[in-house]
Amino acid sequence: MLLGGVHGLIECLFRRYVAQGMDEHAAFTNAAECLTGPITKTISHRGIKAVYDELPTPEAKKIFKEAYCCAYAPCYDIIWECYDDVACGNEIKSVINAGKRHDDGYPMAKIDGTRCWVVGE
Repeated sequence: MLLGGVHGLIECLFRRYVAQGMDEHAAFTNAAECLTGPITKTISHRGIKAVYDELPTPEAKKIFKEAYCCAYAPCYDIIWECYDDVACGNEIKSVINAGKRHDDGYPMAKIDGTRCWVVGE
């Protein structure tokens, strides 16, 4: 579930950047950097507030706060749903069931064939 989320985020960012006119190679690099770069390291080591605290201007902090507040409510529900599925065992059951489907002739689709991942390769 979580790895699928990372894949989906990179795909979405890649498509957005390309739609805004960015070169495909730069779009992939920027999309991947969003999830593996300095901001992620800062969040991992010191939390999301450290990202906010290190923003260079009051205007940047205002934009960050507005975006964070807009995203918080919908993300909160989804994250709790994921945690609840793990806690009660539903997540592992869905993985086991998916494995059974693959054994029954329904193989998992390849995710590396989209334009995003071809460019990234």
